[in-house]
Parts: sequence; C-alpha cells; structure tokens
Amino acid sequence: LAQVQRPLFVRSPPAMKLSFAAAFTLTQGADVVVLLRHCVRSPYATLRANRAAPGFQYPDNYTAQIFPTEWDTEQAQCTPRGLDQAERLGAALKEHLPAPVVLRADNVTRCVATAGKVASGLGVNPQEVKVQQQYFDPAAAKVCPDLSGDQYNASIEEQLQVAQDKTSYLGALWDQREELIKELQEMVGRGPAPALEDIPDVISGGYYVGGMYVASQGMLETFLLEAGSGLSVAWGALDGDKREELYTKWQGLNVLYNRINHGGTGISTRYGGATAWRILNALEDPAAGSEVLVGHDFNLDGVAKMADLYWQCGKFAPNSAQPLQGLAFRRVEAGILMAAVCVDYEADNSGDAVFGEVKMGSQDVSQAPVMATQLRSSVAKRIDVACVQNDTALDVLV
Repeated sequence: LAQVQRPLFVRSPPAMKLSFAAAFTLTQGADVVVLLRHCVRSPYATLRANRAAPGFQYPDNYTAQIFPTEWDTEQAQCTPRGLDQAERLGAALKEHLPAPVVLRADNVTRCVATAGKVASGLGVNPQEVKVQQQYFDPAAAKVCPDLSGDQYNASIEEQLQVAQDKTSYLGALWDQREELIKELQEMVGRGPAPALEDIPDVISGGYYVGGMYVASQGMLETFLLEAGSGLSVAWGALDGDKREELYTKWQGLNVLYNRINHGGTGISTRYGGATAWRILNALEDPAAGSEVLVGHDFNLDGVAKMADLYWQCGKFAPNSAQPLQGLAFRRVEAGILMAAVCVDYEADNSGDAVFGEVKMGSQDVSQAPVMATQLRSSVAKRIDVACVQNDTALDVLV
C-alpha cells in the first residue's frame, strides 16, 4: 500500500501550552465541535478472550508484580480524579464554546459520566446530556450492519501494510516495536505467562492479537490510567524523573497497536465515519452554538483515518488517544480550523487543559483553515453512507 512520506510530529514547544485562544485562535460567535475520549477510568480485570497467550487471561500473568486493585470506582468506570479532570476541562472550554452547547455521549456509562462532568464545568445542566450511540457505534445502534470477520481482518491487514511502510507515520514505531516489547518485559519482570516477545502477533477473529496486544492493552494502557488517577506508575518504575518516559518512549507503542487495530478504512467506517459526519453537519448548521461529543479512543482513531488527521498535544505521544484526549473543530467562514485538546495528568497540574497542533495530510490546519468542502470530500471518499443516513435519530435524554 503506497503511502506519502510523513515525518513524525515534533513535540509541541512550550508555546503550544498557552491559552486555547493562542493555540486555536478562537473568537466569540464561531461554531465549535469538540470530540473527546471519555475520562480516566479503572482498568479491566482480565484481558479480552482469545487475544493473549492461551490460559493466561490476566494482565498479572505477564508481570512479576500484581497490578493495583483499589481504584475507588467500579471496573472500567471513571475514577474520582478522572471525573475532576473532565469538569476542569469543561471549565477551561467554557469561554470558547458559543452557546448553546449540546453534549452528546455514547451509550456507555463512563462516556455519559464524562459528558456530565464536562457539562458541569461548562455551566450546562448534566441532565441535558444526550445519549446517542449512533454517532459513536452505528453498528451497535442498528443504524448499519457490522463488518464481517473477514472485513475486520482485511481492515487490520490494510493498517499493517501502513505500519510496515517505513515512509508512513507509523513506520518508525513499527521498526522499534520488537525492542520496545523486550525492554518492557524486562521492566515489569516475568510472570507465569510466556514472554511478550514469544507470543506471536497475528490477525484473528477481527483483531490484532498476541504479545503487542498484551503490551498495549494489558500494560501500557493501565500505566496511563495509573498516571491519570494519581497512582504510582509501573510499580514506581515510571515515577518521578522517569514519568516522561511513559509518554516519550512507551506510549508510542500503544498508539501503534491502536492504529493497527482501529485505523483501517473498513473499521473506521464503523467507529469514525458517523462521528466525522456529525462533526461536519454540526459545523455547517447555520444555527449558532457548539457541540461536545464524548466517545472512545477508536472514535478518535477512526476520525483520523476518515480525514487524514495527525496531531500532537502536550507531553503525550503523537496521535495519541489517552483518556480526555480530543480534537476541536472551529468553523471559519467557508473553512475549518482544528486543534488537539488534552489534559495534564500530573500532580497539581491534573486537569489543566493543553492544546496542540493538528495536520490534515501535510497541511497545518491549526494555523490555516481547510475548506469545509475539502474536509467533507476527504471523509466522503471513505465513509459508508449506510452508517450516517440516520443523522436525525431521536435524542435520548439521560
């Protein structure tokens, strides 16, 4: 699969951490849509079935120590600190989102809870959050049929070809993956399960499974959740002066896995197409106002594929989708400006809003707007119309 050469993002300079206005040059009266991943949550207790080494379905099977079990919340739900961060982000966005602000969330508890806290920060009644699964997972919402197993597999194979292309934005991460996985195993120690590097990575049942899956979803994702929740990270190995390595060294492997598993065209039509189409329709609506959409990492990855977007936000890895990572879109006459949005996880800065650059292809669309017609055309080339035709579905109030 031929790819245009794209250098990896250079990390944002300190200037990108200035106000939303500085990063996004917003003015009052402009229509804005913000897409966010949900809050920092607690981890799942087990790995997904048939995606790790047979007989070893617990993350602790692959490490010398047991992961934390006290998160002050139920499994896979927002942590107290995660909810506070969401509310603080809403407060930071308040002056930049023209009223009225509509909040839409996927039909998942942590997404609804996140939207409610963002609403509180914005000064909007949390009871006004609209639960609209069709914008985040149209197949689950019965708007369009899901992909077949073969179609999921083909979509992942497409992304593997992208990753294996040295000129692609994933190429450098792919080349580093084996060494990183070995080093990760050394850092966390061995449990009873096979070593990560000895578990083959294969496409199976519509997923990319094996050692990289365990490294990404069983370890690195939890390390990010620990950081966001104010816990010690990797049993202290990534605390203090080592914390920066979580973002500069390890998170990229998580991005690589997620983009392989989420980022193919077929999968993106299910998890990014309806989201992107809703964003475009909202921006082109002549009525004034703003929207906040709260979904998942796969929605961000899907929108990135649909519109050929790349971003950098604060200290996080390029193109990352950790909890409360987002993209902001602002209508400027016939064009659209974009900015990356995220929150700081660390100590007294927890919940501070951070903003960064976005590129569409090679164009910096956080500085110069892309024509709305060009953005819609880019999305339309990849979209499955069946998944977006129900854009006027009834709202379901929380």
